[in-house]
Amino acid sequence: MPLQTLEAHLTSAVAAAHSTEDLLDAALDALRGHFDYEAAYPLTRLAQAMRAARVRVQAVTEHPGMNVSPERPLLRPDETKRYIDRTLKALRSEKRATYVRQNKLTEQAYAAYFQALCDRLEARFVPPGDPEMTHFEALSEHLPLTKDEYRMEHRARFEYLERQAREALIERLKEVV
Repeated sequence: MPLQTLEAHLTSAVAAAHSTEDLLDAALDALRGHFDYEAAYPLTRLAQAMRAARVRVQAVTEHPGMNVSPERPLLRPDETKRYIDRTLKALRSEKRATYVRQNKLTEQAYAAYFQALCDRLEARFVPPGDPEMTHFEALSEHLPLTKDEYRMEHRARFEYLERQAREALIERLKEVV
């Protein structure tokens, strides 16, 4: 079964799944229910499909609105950009050994990841922003790749680094704001 087909089946099951086990059961039901496809499926591809389904649902159900307190001033865009740059600089040097020195990414790909991470964070935190920018769109601006190449080779790493950067940035901003 193509990965996208399984993702589509699982996307509808995410809301009803109260645990990963429930989602796994839904995946197995989907695989068994389609006689045109072999029910055997590589575990890593199954995990990718389950994760993609959760991400797809979260993208439309999470509504991170601005939380403004009158006694706490908001940062100017240039200040927020400065915090983004500092956060990414720290993360870049922290993760270099894992990704570049262990030959998981080339130096050029690693640099492209961090340029794309900057784009993603600025799109989310610096007005006017671009809440519609996807991970793929951000990375493909700096690294020529197809959606399939992104999904198979880059998505897990890039989205992990984006989550790490976003969480670190939020912690820094909480200290200031």
